[in-house]
Parts: sequence; C-alpha cells; structure tokens
Amino acid sequence: MEDQFMSDKSFLDWIIKPHVSADQAEAEALDSTRNWIEVAKEVRTKEWAEMLDSMEPNYLWENGAPNFDPSYGQRQPALYVYPEQNKDPQPRGAIIISAGGGYMFKSVWEAEPMARRFYEAGFQTFIIDYRVQPYTMEDSKNDMLRAVKYVRYYAEKFNIKPDKIAALGGSAGGMQSSFAATSFDYGIADSDDPIERVSSRADAIIYNYAAFSRVGLVAGAGTFSFEAQQERAKYSADVNL
Repeated sequence: MEDQFMSDKSFLDWIIKPHVSADQAEAEALDSTRNWIEVAKEVRTKEWAEMLDSMEPNYLWENGAPNFDPSYGQRQPALYVYPEQNKDPQPRGAIIISAGGGYMFKSVWEAEPMARRFYEAGFQTFIIDYRVQPYTMEDSKNDMLRAVKYVRYYAEKFNIKPDKIAALGGSAGGMQSSFAATSFDYGIADSDDPIERVSSRADAIIYNYAAFSRVGLVAGAGTFSFEAQQERAKYSADVNL
C-alpha cells in the first residue's frame, strides 16, 4: 500500500501544478479520466526524459545496475554532467544533485536550475538519474552510493577534487542525498569492481526542504508493526546519524 502522504491529494497537489499553460490544459484533460498521481507521473517523467536527452549519460554500472528490470520502463541509473567545466585546469569541488518527486518520478525544477547555479559558481555539477518506484528504496539508495563512488573514482577524468564531493537534494532528493551521509561504506577493498573499492561517503550534504524520516509514515491500518518500522528506519536519516 502507498504511504499516506502519497495518497493525500491535498498534500501533494503542488506536484501537478503546471508551470506553463500547455501543461495546464494537458493536466486538466488527463485528470478528468485518470488518477491525479498518474497524471503527475506522466507529465513529470516526460519533462525529465527531455532534460536527460540534452546530456550524455555516465552509467553507474558498466554492465547494468543490480536488480535492473527493463519492464519498469526506466533508464539505467546514470550521472549526467552539467556541463563539464573546461575553462580552468585546476581541480574543483563537485556537487551531485538528486531531484525530488516522492520516489514516484523526478522533478526537473529540482535538478537543472540547481545544477546551473552551482556550475556558474564554479563547481562541477552532476545530476543523478536514480531509480524510483516500483524499484525498492534499497535500489534507490544503492544508486546514490554508487554515484559518489563513481565520481570519486573518476575524479581525474572530471577534473574534480576527490575529497570535495557534496550531495544535494530537495524533498525525496534530500533523502537520497542523506544516504551518502548515513549509509555509506569506506570502500570494499577486496571487490572485483575497482569503483567499489573507493568510499561512498560524501564530504558534504546540502539539504533543501529534505525528507529525513520514513518512520512516522502510515501506509494503512496495521502498518505500525515493529517489522514495518524497522524497515522504514533503515532509510531514515534522523535515526542513522
């Protein structure tokens, strides 16, 4: 069952609020026949795909992500550079940006504008295309941790400082970013994958109206079981600091 906040129209109505008149007409037409959440997912997923198509992907796993399922209709998790900083030969800090969307989709306005602002400030900026529902939170978390490892491993390629990597996110993207501060490892020394041998710990976390906890969420009657709360606690920054 969905968490209560994902089924409460009054709380999430802002997600489908259009930014241009064309979106308004499309949303109203679709909303007359389909659930508003499905409308939001369709509109925002289309916007996200159009943004990604303007950049080149850096796939987080060369041979495909663990647990990847093509039937879900999502792309392989990847990092997109916005764009590469080539003006200064000196290495710089990096920002990995995770957009929000309640783990149902990812919002363009929580990605590209932030990437542009930090790029203009002199950082090398990356936008992560992480997996959302019906993938599990574990899959989403692993995408984030792999992204930090990937950027750190390829620091020379991207002309960045491997000890100056920050994760930034708003809303659900903030929860994504928190994994690099609460669920990291320092590298798996005996891994056959060289990327896995480096740390997934971010050097800084930047939260924008971030989601910190899933523990208090209610998915329906009888969901406050010990097992359910344990599962939610695994992905809650406030109990893993």
